Amino acid sequence: MIDVLFISLNKEPVTMEIENSLLAMKKLINGRIEIMDYPDDERVYVIYNKEQQRINPNRVIDKKLIYGDFILVGNNIEDGDFKSLSKEQIRNYNNVFDNQSIICAKRRYQAHMIIRNFLLRKTKKG
Repeated sequence: MIDVLFISLNKEPVTMEIENSLLAMKKLINGRIEIMDYPDDERVYVIYNKEQQRINPNRVIDKKLIYGDFILVGNNIEDGDFKSLSKEQIRNYNNVFDNQSIICAKRRYQAHMIIRNFLLRKTKKG
């Protein structure tokens, strides 16, 4: 079992203890797993559902919108496996993904949609 931070759509992060398996993570995010390194912290992975792209904007990580629920999990650098987040990491990322980060993600998504719609209208006129 490992301790992870579960960041659900429009909710505060929740610390959870889950089985250290891809299947358990797949069930938690409800779909196909995509794994990325957390920017500027090689000790943490972001695990999200790639199939949620462009459906439910959740949070912004390093100027990238993450859609749907996602998990932060520790990276065991020695063997490349997953491990528990430390208490310090949990405290830190709880602060990073608080309510303000929800508002930021929504605003970024709205701005993206305004620009997208403007460009689509411009293309249709041209």
